[in-house]
Amino acid sequence: MPTMDDQDCSEPASVILSRARQAGFSVSDAQLARWHRDGLLPRPSTRSLGRGRGTQTIYPAGTGKQLFDLCRLHRKHRHLGDVTWRLWFLGYPVSERLWHSKLQSWAAELDRSIAEIEQLAYPDGDDFLSDEALDAIESAASRRFASEQLLQARKRVGRKNFPTLLRLVIELATGRFSGSPAGDGDGDEERQLDMAILERSFGFQRARTDRIGSVGPWLQGDITPTLAEVADLLQQMKFTSILKTTSAADLAQAREELSGLLSMMIDCSSVLEAMFGRHAFGYGVFARLVETGSARNLGWMLIVWCAFRRVPKFANGMRELLRLPPAVRMLSENYRKITLLRTEVPAFAAALSERTLATTLRSARKAQSHHAELARIGAAHKDEVMAFLSRHPEVGSQHEE
Repeated sequence: MPTMDDQDCSEPASVILSRARQAGFSVSDAQLARWHRDGLLPRPSTRSLGRGRGTQTIYPAGTGKQLFDLCRLHRKHRHLGDVTWRLWFLGYPVSERLWHSKLQSWAAELDRSIAEIEQLAYPDGDDFLSDEALDAIESAASRRFASEQLLQARKRVGRKNFPTLLRLVIELATGRFSGSPAGDGDGDEERQLDMAILERSFGFQRARTDRIGSVGPWLQGDITPTLAEVADLLQQMKFTSILKTTSAADLAQAREELSGLLSMMIDCSSVLEAMFGRHAFGYGVFARLVETGSARNLGWMLIVWCAFRRVPKFANGMRELLRLPPAVRMLSENYRKITLLRTEVPAFAAALSERTLATTLRSARKAQSHHAELARIGAAHKDEVMAFLSRHPEVGSQHEE
């Protein structure tokens, strides 16, 4: 994908537009000006070029990259409001009036939806599901849904377990989920099965087993008490009040945490799944959700995360998730180059196969010997490697990674 490298201090409008056009985006001077006036891009300044030479429009450093992502998102999402929100979610400077009102409306929508569910499920205000709700939950196993997310969740847990999943979601959303021990062995076993179904619905089953070197698995222990804390929080506070009581600094931090996690999942999930199999590390489901979901879904995820991060165990779990080893990040960044190398220089095929790469990621000792093996192959096939590098100068000296 083409990139727009930022200058140290500022970027002339002419340079920004030229790079955008080189990347395949048709952006006019008028459109550039309109977007900065609307708050989608930083405001520029005007610089004199000297007596009789006119002026030059200068944008803050980083505007070129922001314009690139704006155009990229606008090509995929035609509604400019969604594009604006996604830009802010990615960390770009966007006018607050363009994104905060959306968060507020989405939080209110969540609260209304939960209130409607609660009225249907618990019309008497107690903790017992109504007959109407029980019938609706049971029929959901074979019902058609417009929501692709619900369909995929049902596929992951199976039709038999789908009613249990819906019951758990209703309990959590309405603050009725209890983490208290059931008091007997059968009750405890049933709750463990419930948690296994909930984790499977998010594709998290391998999040309890997969590890890379000394890191992971990132999901450990019984999550029931932690979910009970979240349910208790949601019973006390609505999402609108959670958003209102989240400071601007905490909201920015929550955005950085969530966007960082989702970006990592998108970047790494396809590579990790190619090496370790589907749902490796529990990243794939969320990565696909972000790639296909709406801006509203992302907004809901951020609002929910603002609530969840108030529970220390969830906040600590996020930090653990973001501790993905540098070797994996590097592998993700270089995977296309690795694929090219093993295809065009067959001597590397076995040493750079998915199975071999997966093995080396799990062991620092094997990673060291693997690096030596790649160096040996490179020396033995120096002419082929040099020819490969001449065809792909972008690979540079990273061909051994």
